[in-house]
Amino acid sequence: MKGSFFPDSRYDVAVIGSGLGSLAAASLLANRGLKVLVAEQHYLPGGCCSIFRRNDFTFDSAVGMVFGFGNRGFNSHRFVFNEIGEDIDVIRHETLYSVTFGEKRIIFWPDLDRFISELGRHFPGYEDQLRKFYDYLADFYHNVIVADPVVVPPTEMKRSDSLKALLRHPVRQARMIRLLFKSTEELMNKFIDPKAKELYQFFDVLTSTYCYTTVKETPGILAVTMFIDNHEGGGFYPAGSSQMIPNKLEKSIERNGGYLLYENRVDEILFEDGKAAGIKFEDGSEIRSNYVIYGGTVWNLYGGIIPKEHIRPEKLKWVQSLQPTFPAIVVYAAVDSSAVPTGTNPVEMFVEEFDEIAESDVTVYISSIDDPSICPEGTHVMSMIAPSKKKWPPRGTEQYKEMKKAETERVLKLVEKKFPQLRDSLKHLETATPLTIERYTLKNEGRVGGPKQSIGQELLKRLHARSEWKNLFICGDSTVMGMGTPAVTVSGIGAANLILRDSRMKEYRYREPEIERVHYLSEKKRKAVDLENTALDRETVPLISGYCQLCEIPGCKMKCPDGKDIRGILRRLESGNFLGAKRRLLETEGSTDCADCPGYCEKSCRRLSFDDRSVPIKRLLSWLEKEVIR
Repeated sequence: MKGSFFPDSRYDVAVIGSGLGSLAAASLLANRGLKVLVAEQHYLPGGCCSIFRRNDFTFDSAVGMVFGFGNRGFNSHRFVFNEIGEDIDVIRHETLYSVTFGEKRIIFWPDLDRFISELGRHFPGYEDQLRKFYDYLADFYHNVIVADPVVVPPTEMKRSDSLKALLRHPVRQARMIRLLFKSTEELMNKFIDPKAKELYQFFDVLTSTYCYTTVKETPGILAVTMFIDNHEGGGFYPAGSSQMIPNKLEKSIERNGGYLLYENRVDEILFEDGKAAGIKFEDGSEIRSNYVIYGGTVWNLYGGIIPKEHIRPEKLKWVQSLQPTFPAIVVYAAVDSSAVPTGTNPVEMFVEEFDEIAESDVTVYISSIDDPSICPEGTHVMSMIAPSKKKWPPRGTEQYKEMKKAETERVLKLVEKKFPQLRDSLKHLETATPLTIERYTLKNEGRVGGPKQSIGQELLKRLHARSEWKNLFICGDSTVMGMGTPAVTVSGIGAANLILRDSRMKEYRYREPEIERVHYLSEKKRKAVDLENTALDRETVPLISGYCQLCEIPGCKMKCPDGKDIRGILRRLESGNFLGAKRRLLETEGSTDCADCPGYCEKSCRRLSFDDRSVPIKRLLSWLEKEVIR
């Protein structure tokens, strides 16, 4: 294994990947007392729910709004954080988002009645039809989908629970089954005039937003959740950035004795007598485990880390037949606040072409509207996400560089139509191509959503949490629940419960919390600190640690005589994970006392390239060395 930090050689559970599904499973299992290892090829946890920093501008890699934290509806994130006893602050959106559909700017109000009125105003003559459609969806949602709250995918329910549900509500179950095989378009036809082409095109935008499919492709059962649930639970942004979700899950795992191993890519799942028995890294080192959870894509599973001799040819043929979602390109910009007009929502979608999911469809996340602390005062950060359906040449080639430049310009021109001062106010510009996304997340060709959640490969026809191999379990957006942070979290809960079931341990079931761990904020304000003189305590250390730029090549670690994982320690401190940071500090082989060190780490700190002060690494690590952490 790479690095100076080594886990044990055997665990109860080895988890491959640190996306939100994997971390949900790992945190719940560690919470039940199992010994858990999470292996991640990147240096940060979270997968698509992560960040990077440039000169104090914090950019969300892909996730700029999160559902599933509300106290109503499909709230898998809230459930996990309450079960593991980990506090997290989230900022509630006043509006879910806005869609500029041609010349119409449609605001998605959390209040469903207000939203329907908004639709009626933009599509005159159809409000009554829309109300009947949404009345049907809301009735189905409340009386079928969430009537008996569950926190696992339907395929991972106990047979006894499924049977009880069927016997208790046979009509309800029959209604649900019928919608599995009916498209959203067919469902809409019952209420909305099929000749209302523009309205159907608008709903294509909605379904493509959630699962990259049109109404003709999307199963009706998904429409119920997509069109209703967000109005029930609301949309949120994690205070401090999207990185706080995986950081807090990591904190819980480490508090319960788990280990997260970064910058080590799993090359193979080990088998003994046909059962998963551990993982093997690229350098040949191995870790044995009783169970393995895989959190990556279906294509990497069957085309990569499962040895070929364990794969049935017909299964491989099925995997290769799956239709993926489209690749994405993300353009990140830091701008003067004057570039963002008053009244702009944190999430703005722009649609110009209506007949298909087009490259001109752009979603812009401006998370600094929610949380100004993620960038310097008087500025905003923007993440602009669009499809990129072109065939990309290999990274590093001249053709690649030219295409990257052209695609960046294409996205900027699209967004400039709505933000005309964008280009003149730029302070930083950076682009993640589909190949960049694949490099950091292992999403094949930068296709961020796994297989399309379309009829023919929907729900029950996707990978289940229990794999065809004993002791190997699967979570993530290739499984039953599909894409989206609440969905992959549910997949992680399902995988965790199956391991608990096989281990004859208590499974997780839906319940209201005794202590609410999700704290709802209306806003977050900046807190200024003096890096050199602010006294260090448990309130100020996270604030000061947040000035670390989380450099991909950490000069601080490279110059440290002991090779301390300063980047990883400061990231944990920023999240209040004092125990994890202390353990990371103490496990470094070396005898250098931070207080007596000449401070090579600070002299190589990248902050000095744009500020006259480095992160006070010596002060922070000296404080951590002396602090008693329990």
